[in-house]
Amino acid sequence: MKEHSFSERLKLRRTAAGLTQRQLAGLSGVKQPLIAAIERGTRVPSDAARSALEQALQV
Repeated sequence: MKEHSFSERLKLRRTAAGLTQRQLAGLSGVKQPLIAAIERGTRVPSDAARSALEQALQV
């Protein structure tokens, strides 16, 4: 079984929660363009951003 990258897991969990990137940005304090870049795999989140996203998605 393939292990999903953080970017793939982020998008899966966000969409499963029924959230847009903008809504997740509002909940997490992470800017929407950064969320988009993380989901595309073009940016790696800082530890703080990753933690904020995980908390917002209750991971």
